[in-house]
Amino acid sequence: MHNISNQILFFDLIKYYAHSNYLMFKKICDLSYPDECNEIYFYSNMFLAANISGVIDVHYIDNSPIKWSSNIELYNDCIEIEGSRIKLIGTKSSWFQDTRAKIKPIVYGLNDSPLFLGSILLSNENDIDTNCFNTYIELMESKRSEIESMICSETAIEMQDDLEVKIFDNATHRWEQLVLSDLKNPSLLQIKRRFSNTVYYLAYPELSIFFRVKFPEWMFVLAFRHFGWDTSAHITYDAGRLTINRNIIIPTLLMRYLLKNSEYVKISNRLEFVNIMQVHVNLFMSFFVKGGYLK
Repeated sequence: MHNISNQILFFDLIKYYAHSNYLMFKKICDLSYPDECNEIYFYSNMFLAANISGVIDVHYIDNSPIKWSSNIELYNDCIEIEGSRIKLIGTKSSWFQDTRAKIKPIVYGLNDSPLFLGSILLSNENDIDTNCFNTYIELMESKRSEIESMICSETAIEMQDDLEVKIFDNATHRWEQLVLSDLKNPSLLQIKRRFSNTVYYLAYPELSIFFRVKFPEWMFVLAFRHFGWDTSAHITYDAGRLTINRNIIIPTLLMRYLLKNSEYVKISNRLEFVNIMQVHVNLFMSFFVKGGYLK
């Protein structure tokens, strides 16, 4: 089980290395949590936890390998997560010694094991400040075409023998092999050529139009919006608990918004944001609706 000294060492190493790749992140985990690294999915769960909580920024750009950079230097002795539920995640021993608030997990991993420890500074169910995020959504909606043109670009796919094509099956929630010439309906595609990285596309075969997704973390949001996919198989909300299956990717912006306005998050084969109000869920879900072709 994580303890405070493990967490402090982890944050010190993140700050020391500052920016690197996923392999270096795994090395940091090995040094900080030697007893936990044999747990299944530990590395990937820690990577997601660090990204959601703002410890690191993960850079998903076009088909480049995943990179990360540290945000620890932006804080003093704790990471501040402001929202309707203000949370603090301790990064220094002095903070844990001085804080008068009850120490509790802010992020949980498999089997409810704590990943990051901290405290809830404020929990006010009646203080629902969504004006800033509402304004941001309105700005994104008003500039939707411009923003989506930055995320996607129309392109052609050259038919080559070395193409490995997969389609995301929204019924099975899996990537399935596909012969590109057999594609009939609007789909989300994963295409890899020999000696190159994976690239994602929104495909409209009836129009012979393909949009390359430059920022892969947004591909599922775009697919739900433009293909009219049903979200209920992937995202559910019940009794203050928002559950998201891990077989779809949620953009960092939206995951951080959910953590800001929930009590804590559990990371396993799904994400569970606990004690989050309907108004915040509605704002989150607004990104997945309102269809239409990319233009």
